[in-house]
Amino acid sequence: MATIHSAVLPLIPPGQEGESVKVITTLGEYKGRTYYSVPDGLKIPKQRKAVGHKVHTYDEISEFADNLVLIKAIDNETRAGIRKKYSPDDEYKMLRLAVSSPGKNSMATEYNRYVTACVSEGKKKKLDLGLGQATRKGV
Repeated sequence: MATIHSAVLPLIPPGQEGESVKVITTLGEYKGRTYYSVPDGLKIPKQRKAVGHKVHTYDEISEFADNLVLIKAIDNETRAGIRKKYSPDDEYKMLRLAVSSPGKNSMATEYNRYVTACVSEGKKKKLDLGLGQATRKGV
């Protein structure tokens, strides 16, 4: 897991050595602040006041988290994964099949399993970045 940090100037990362170096991931910018995912166990050194360093809970950023560039990229990656196997027309067909015979159509069941797996993978990536409820209402 990770915690969410932000700053108005670039964060000065901690010095690290050895094989288990942890990486700070830039999530994106919002209203003049850059948001970062900082892995658990990585201690950010004291920053100059001008850096404007803050630590956030997911609830504090939930209203705009979906607009951060990395979160958009994860959502797009999830959609692309679905599109590898199903076109929008295929999805409409699966919806019709599911409605016409709920739980009885193996094609619709397989589609639902595949999409659920793609969405779960995207949610796991977001959770690993410290985004508590994996953002978004859906992908």
